[in-house]
Amino acid sequence: MDFELSEQQAAFRETLRRFVERSIRPVAREWEQSGRYPTEIVDEMKAMGLFGITIPVEYGGLGLSLV
Repeated sequence: MDFELSEQQAAFRETLRRFVERSIRPVAREWEQSGRYPTEIVDEMKAMGLFGITIPVEYGGLGLSLV
């Protein structure tokens, strides 16, 4: 059994890492402590399709596996 990520999975992971480093990490502690809802971050996540990762493409999702 192969436990390595596919090229697509590795690229997706890298995209998410860059997103977290750029958009979440700099503000997470401050927003968590103040109770601020991260509207901008959620909007960016929506635009990236992150709320439809496992939804089939024909229904508007990314059609990716749970991995």
